[in-house]
Parts: sequence; structure tokens; C-alpha cells
Amino acid sequence: MISVLCVAAVSSSIMALASGGRDVALGSALLYGIFSLVVCFVIQQVMRRNRHHSEFIKAESAQWLMDTLLSLAVVVGFISAIFLQNTSLSWFVPYIDPIMVLLAGVYFMTVPISLIRRNGRELLHMSSDAKTDQQVKNVVTELEAMYGIKETHIRSSKVGRTLYIDFHFLLDDQSKITCVDDIDQFREQLYDRLSNVKQSKWMNVNFTKQKKVGIIKRFTELSPLSANEI
Repeated sequence: MISVLCVAAVSSSIMALASGGRDVALGSALLYGIFSLVVCFVIQQVMRRNRHHSEFIKAESAQWLMDTLLSLAVVVGFISAIFLQNTSLSWFVPYIDPIMVLLAGVYFMTVPISLIRRNGRELLHMSSDAKTDQQVKNVVTELEAMYGIKETHIRSSKVGRTLYIDFHFLLDDQSKITCVDDIDQFREQLYDRLSNVKQSKWMNVNFTKQKKVGIIKRFTELSPLSANEI
């Protein structure tokens, strides 16, 4: 829908420029532009403040943001035309509206491209974003120091609003995790410290003292939820 709107706006503007501009009833057009601007802005703000952190709602919000800015471009064009129509630059008035819409349409063609890349990655069950990965890594680094954990392997992926994370902690004789109670306490701290990661989380936490290539390899190969090693 975003791509269609951009292409339609750009095509219409190019045709208008090629044919000598576009004559409009500036007064009524300006009122319509202001009304459209207000409606689009209100809807975009409502969607932007959604609490579900869904990429698909963000995509809708981005579309309404683009509609808002296109409406703003039209309003600016109409206001400029009103001021110029009784000056020596009145010949330029028919070109203002198509030029503004053309510039806005070309610029916001980048929006659907970025959204397709981001949402396509999630639909294909690919890796989570770098910011989230860094948050997870920071938490693990803190817990490694607290519990004397020798090494950690993390793999993550994001599908829709759900973040899937597999943790594989390698312990040794100096580690402070020695019994089930320690494991439960560690898991609780891990979950609490990851509460600032806003997505819904599905986590698998594993512990071992066996540092064998085969074990790490099996962990990598048999982790169906994982797409990115942090």
C-alpha cells in the first residue's frame, strides 16, 4: 500500500509538471489539506503509542506517518501558492503542488523498502535486531562475572512480537552454580534482568561442564528457534 501510494503520487506529479503544472482551487484545496493532515497525524500518533511493540503495527504507523508528511507537503504548497499568486512569480504557482508532492513521494519510497526488509526477516524466522542482541549480551556478561561462568553460547531469533533465545552456559569447578537452587536463582535473575527487553520472550536455558566440540555443535544444529549467534 505504501509503495502504491508513493508511485501514484510521483507519477501524478511528473505528468502535472510535464503538462504545465496543476491549477487548483487554492482555498478549498488548502482546507482539505489541513483536514487530511490533522486526521493522518492523529491516527499515526495513536498507532505509534501501541503497547504491543508489533512490527506490523509499526508498519501501519509508518504508512500513516508518510500520509501525514505528504499532506503537510501539500498544505505547504498551497500556502506558498496563495502568497505567490499576486506576485511576479505567479507563473510558478501551478508547479508548486506537483513539485512538493514529487519530492515527498520520492523521499518516502525508502519507507516500504526498509519495512519489507525488516518484516521479511521476521517472517522468514531470521535473527533479532542488533540492539536487542546487545542488551542480551550485556545481561549475560554481568551474570557471567557474578557466577563465575566460564563461557556462554547464545542464539536468538525473532518472529512477530516473540523473541526466542537459547542460552548454553559452560561451567567449571570455580563456577558458583553447584546445585538446583543455584540454577533456579540464576534463571530468576536472568529473567528479571531481561525484563527491559520489551518483546515477548521464549527462553531455553542450558548448563553443562562438558566443553566438547560435539556438544557445542549439537547445540548449534539442534536449536530450531535460533537464527543468530550473539
